[in-house]
Amino acid sequence: MARSTQKDRGRPNNYLLIILDSCRYDSFVSARPRVMSRLGKVEARWSYASWTAPSLYNFLMGLMPHVSPKRTFAADYYRNDLARYSERLGVAGIRWESLVPKLNLPYFLKTSLDYQTHAMVSLPVVNPSTLLNYGFDTFRLMEKHNDMRAMLKLLKFSSKRPAFYLLNVGETHYPIRFPMSRRNSGQNCTACTAFSSTWMILRPVAAQLMQDAVFSIQGR
Repeated sequence: MARSTQKDRGRPNNYLLIILDSCRYDSFVSARPRVMSRLGKVEARWSYASWTAPSLYNFLMGLMPHVSPKRTFAADYYRNDLARYSERLGVAGIRWESLVPKLNLPYFLKTSLDYQTHAMVSLPVVNPSTLLNYGFDTFRLMEKHNDMRAMLKLLKFSSKRPAFYLLNVGETHYPIRFPMSRRNSGQNCTACTAFSSTWMILRPVAAQLMQDAVFSIQGR
């Protein structure tokens, strides 16, 4: 998500890369999000990897989830995908070759375009001690894995330098769960406790339904 204003014109756009970890396209569309859908066209895309860490590595190479093109060489698809950063950042002439040899988006933004580069992640498998922490001014593992609001409070933008933020928002495929702490009270805690209690009752039923489904498939 990139945005510029009349005041900012003349320097690159701020760039936010927000990853809703494990959020599937069909689940997202079924939820009928009213706000996020206004940011741009909602598309069905495919991840380059099946879990968080290697998927995040592809994002840091600058590659968005792909559209599964037919009869297309991978190198040609990468080249066209990376060229779209000219539009996102408001900088002409960005190509695949711009990221060579390191092929690292944060490093390129920081050293070539003078970006501030920051990452906030929710999951320990991509913590600041991993190899993913390269080219960033700051790389922070959040205290809670399901608290995007805490990330938003830390976003800061300057009129002097553009900023790149990677936000890895944790575990959208979990049952509804609120960020819990000793300070939480009131409706959210009550709702969360009620949901957790209900799930504990329903979990054996769900497990039995899954087992019946497996036996049904095997029996065909």
